[in-house]
Amino acid sequence: MSQADILYFMEKEKGWLATEEIVTGTKINYGAAIRALNAMLKFDEVMRRAKKYKKNYAIYRVYLWKAK
Repeated sequence: MSQADILYFMEKEKGWLATEEIVTGTKINYGAAIRALNAMLKFDEVMRRAKKYKKNYAIYRVYLWKAK
């Protein structure tokens, strides 16, 4: 699923929450972040994304949760 797919899904299917968790120790430039994202996605994660963190980029895990 792409980020656009996720956002569409969350908009369409109310009652889902996304949580982000930083992957610790990851401070890299954008190109390296994108390459790492492609290589690192795991089964229980919806996606990972690169985001500006201080002066570098960090990788975030993103999970979807069903809100109660």
